[in-house]
Amino acid sequence: MRFSWKRWRLPLVAVLTVVATSLTFTGEAFAAEPGESGSWNEEYVGTNPLEVQGTVSEARNGGELLQVWRGATNNMVWLSVDNEAPFSLYNPDGSATATYVSPTVVPYGTNQFMVLHTGTDNNIYYTIVDPTDNTWSGSWTAVPYQSTNMTVSVTQLGSGSTQLYMVYHSSNDDRVWGTLYDGYGWQGAQNIDGGNSPSAPSVTYQPTTGLTVAVRGEDNQVWMTGASSPYNQWSTWAAQGGYTQTAPSVTADSQTGTVLVSYVDENSYRPFYRAYGVYGNPLGGWSQDITGWQTVNTVFLSVVGAAIYAVLTGLNGNVYYKQVYYN
Repeated sequence: MRFSWKRWRLPLVAVLTVVATSLTFTGEAFAAEPGESGSWNEEYVGTNPLEVQGTVSEARNGGELLQVWRGATNNMVWLSVDNEAPFSLYNPDGSATATYVSPTVVPYGTNQFMVLHTGTDNNIYYTIVDPTDNTWSGSWTAVPYQSTNMTVSVTQLGSGSTQLYMVYHSSNDDRVWGTLYDGYGWQGAQNIDGGNSPSAPSVTYQPTTGLTVAVRGEDNQVWMTGASSPYNQWSTWAAQGGYTQTAPSVTADSQTGTVLVSYVDENSYRPFYRAYGVYGNPLGGWSQDITGWQTVNTVFLSVVGAAIYAVLTGLNGNVYYKQVYYN
């Protein structure tokens, strides 16, 4: 694999207005989030449009971008560094990755990444990728005594940290589990405040208040909870409205403290967004994506500086991105 410079997404400073604006698409008007773009850009890897099954996950670290996804025509985990040609990572015995759900990538340390995927055997596998010297761990390792039948979500506990926190759906019921990676290994899992969900949960870290977890509740609403270090005492789950049939997503901007949540509406299949302040107070209601675009997959949220981007898998299986928030 070859690594090189990545075109970093730049905030759309020309549309930085904190006043809600209205744009009309297909006859409907919706209030925009601050800095929300009115158009989507197609994502490329190498010279080809990026096509996937499910949702792309991406992370930035040490000046590099790493994207991971489930193949459009197979069940392998594919990777791309800096939007270059895709590649896959094989075990020493030549065996390839195999998954029925979307993989995940998270920054690890100052210039590495941890990539995780749920195997077809429901084990959670992980490896470390280092773009600075074109190396990786050399094999996929199973997280001991933990399993799931859905994708996992993982967040880095502060810039440059080798500590991570992972949340996932139980492999045999609807319990929501969380577990700490302390820089050396995975700790025991806990059922987060007794929470249940029919979909995969999502987690993010914000330096001031700690972890935020968003899930689709058994009533199809978006529910949220949070915890500060040592991440074993969680706040009571709180319903946020917003009805969905897919997993919501959550991310936090460490520069501003803003937390952004997204879900896909169960009826219109359109993304919605809602921003929260540093201490979890909503900064407004749910707003529908102003373009009117649709998807049947979770929308991935990615932080670039003070901007937050949405990465969407279109109904055609191709991947698109746009800025959805700027604080």
